[in-house]
Amino acid sequence: MLQGLAYWLAYKRETVKYQITEHEAVGEAMQILESQLAPGYKIVKEFQYSKVCNKYSVHQHADVAIINPQGKCECLIEFKIAGSTNGGYKADIKKMINVKKECPNIDCYIIILYSQSCNIGVPKELVDDNGKAIKKPIPMNSTKIRVRRVCNAVCSKNAKKMKKTICIELL
Repeated sequence: MLQGLAYWLAYKRETVKYQITEHEAVGEAMQILESQLAPGYKIVKEFQYSKVCNKYSVHQHADVAIINPQGKCECLIEFKIAGSTNGGYKADIKKMINVKKECPNIDCYIIILYSQSCNIGVPKELVDDNGKAIKKPIPMNSTKIRVRRVCNAVCSKNAKKMKKTICIELL
């Protein structure tokens, strides 16, 4: 999904003149995920955190949830357009901490999408100077995270129009 989103960002940047929204990115990610899911699994958009953790109100939602054939949530994913206000990816980490503590069997991910030049504002604690994921666990907001993968739409690390996606996992 990450590689597909990186190429989609590059394609959209070349074909449309407006800023890509998180809503559009979530829709594209859902299409990519649906094509790869095993039979019986389903994807739910705007999944209520309160369905898996009592510490949330019914008004708090994950962007995407993956539900297994037994109806149980196996994975929650938040998406963040880099440079977006409302706290950025660290706010999403704070939002998911209670889920991971109460339900450690649920995978929790944050996907950061760089639709502008990916060399601007890339967190140095997540990506090294060569654009690769820093794989060691990183303490953050009373939990630990790990960068699972970084994908680029162009091979050259200094290309001006390169798009980047970063997948962070809560441990």
